[in-house]
Amino acid sequence: PWLFGENNTNTIREIIEQRYKLLPYLYSSFYEAHTSGLPINRMLPLNYTFEEQVYNDKFQNQFLFGQQLLVCPVESNKQVAEVYFPGKQNWYRLSNDQKYEGGSIAFVSAPLYDPPVFVKEGAIIPMQNVVQNTKEKGDGILNIHVWKGNTASAFLYYEDDGETYQYETGSFYKRLMSYDPLGALLLAKKEGGFASKFTTIKIVLHSMGSVNKVMVNGATSSLQKENNLLFVSVKLTDEAMECRWQ
Repeated sequence: PWLFGENNTNTIREIIEQRYKLLPYLYSSFYEAHTSGLPINRMLPLNYTFEEQVYNDKFQNQFLFGQQLLVCPVESNKQVAEVYFPGKQNWYRLSNDQKYEGGSIAFVSAPLYDPPVFVKEGAIIPMQNVVQNTKEKGDGILNIHVWKGNTASAFLYYEDDGETYQYETGSFYKRLMSYDPLGALLLAKKEGGFASKFTTIKIVLHSMGSVNKVMVNGATSSLQKENNLLFVSVKLTDEAMECRWQ
């Protein structure tokens, strides 16, 4: 990364750091691939078989990254990309939450420092704060990003030690995270005998600027704001958890 000048080095560093942030989502996606056989990188026809535009040569390089993310590769000498947004749901740009309607085509900016990556409405994306390698323990905070949507959705979160086969004898951490479009994130009771490396969860609400109150397990919790995003931080337990907002 350091061979191409300082500006490029900074850009590459930020993209590598984004990958490290996404590791909880990516690792859970690998678990899904392990159990279902579905690839993590998915051609659009796999999920949107009957949509004509997914077979258009202009959009043939777009792909889904797990269930929730849409990636649109762009040649490095281009600053704009033409993107097809599949399905009937809205999509949000990962970097700034700009919204695009499902079934539409749009020209989007595509600078090297901000490749076109989009999140499906109602998505639940678990992330961690930046680490410098996969062995680093981190700060113990699991950031659960939730994007406003009109339909219910779910994400199966998964952890294990990442090194051994002890998950085969029950040493894993698994829980279903569900989004309620009426304004809630539900975490099912933990499954498995593995202790999560995270001790705190930070629930980050995207495109929900009108929220002014959050309840966690029926008790009012402190709602905070950072970079125009609302969030609430709570201690992570193994029991079921309900976070509602209004």
